Amino acid sequence: MENGNAQTSGLGKWFEQQTDHLDERDTEFLKSWDSLLNKEEADMFRFKNELWTMLSTDREKLGRWFLSVSNLM
Repeated sequence: MENGNAQTSGLGKWFEQQTDHLDERDTEFLKSWDSLLNKEEADMFRFKNELWTMLSTDREKLGRWFLSVSNLM
């Protein structure tokens, strides 16, 4: 995805064996998939951070916390 090769990767022939079958379409797919995973990871970090830095009432307003069971009905 970063236009590396056997020499720049330091993996020699093993790199070529693992990547020679990939074409531009495969590269674009992998870039898209990697981007989605990075976005998901960023969201997970933000939500985890909110758990420790926001009041439950504020998280409830965002729909990420239910302060009381009566709010669910």
